[in-house]
Amino acid sequence: MIGAAELVSVRATVTDQVSTGDASGRLGEPGLHPLGVGEVLDTAIKLYRGNAVTMWKIVGVVLIPLAVLQLVVLAASLPSGASVHNGTLYTSTGTLSTPAAGILAQSVLGLLAILAVNGALALCLVDSYLGHPLSWSRSLGTAFRRFGSLLGLAILFMIAIVIAFILVILPGIWLSVAWSVAVPALMVERIGAVKALRRSFRLVRGRWWATFGALLVATIMLLVVVFLVGLVFNALSFSSLGLYLVMHGVSTVVSGLITYPFIGAVVAVIYIDQRVRKEALDLELLAGTSGPGASEGSLHAVPEAG
Repeated sequence: MIGAAELVSVRATVTDQVSTGDASGRLGEPGLHPLGVGEVLDTAIKLYRGNAVTMWKIVGVVLIPLAVLQLVVLAASLPSGASVHNGTLYTSTGTLSTPAAGILAQSVLGLLAILAVNGALALCLVDSYLGHPLSWSRSLGTAFRRFGSLLGLAILFMIAIVIAFILVILPGIWLSVAWSVAVPALMVERIGAVKALRRSFRLVRGRWWATFGALLVATIMLLVVVFLVGLVFNALSFSSLGLYLVMHGVSTVVSGLITYPFIGAVVAVIYIDQRVRKEALDLELLAGTSGPGASEGSLHAVPEAG
């Protein structure tokens, strides 16, 4: 066990290494320190770049089959005589006759896919940030095993947010930010849906505006990138209906490869930053209480007061 004086000394040394880009070149070296909004975004971008392939595998394995299903439903809903000219779809009626069952299947499977992806990304990114990354398959497998809790979290979150937005818009925004780190809390600390929401609320408390600022700037950055990607796809002029359907599916997958990992990285960094600020998580790591695979249940939450 490292003594208090040694912890302070080692923490200062490793923090200097991280600030100069050393520490074995890994974001997850112990010596974490509180981050400003700009540092959160910068760290999230580095986390994304360092784990892009792993995250793309997680997203691709889930979203590609979903995109194929969407293409099948879209093709089945096209009326006879549908055509494509210069990248634009034209139908005789001007509408698509998508079956209700197809819409329901897409909606349900889309929700389930997003839950699995977000859970797996949260675990993968937190692990990587702390210096002991998991494989994409292990992260996704853990997310599927915890799928019941993720689904419960999503249901509680949506019900509360919808009610809050119906009453007044501002409470809905406030709750969305206050519960923004519920998914990593659920996945990393192996707690239930209700506890994850309460956990997120406690972590964000006192840092709501900073969290809101980081999420807002990240969302704006993401919208700009997705808009530019959309321009590229829209600039492609083709008159083949089959090619149109394929490009529609590709654009859906590409958008997912960009959006989910980046937002996941920002949320993961915010989650760790809040624990560093409020629970001295960096001291816990330096003391050697968290080893490889620690985020799968060993980075426990600090017990609730009272």
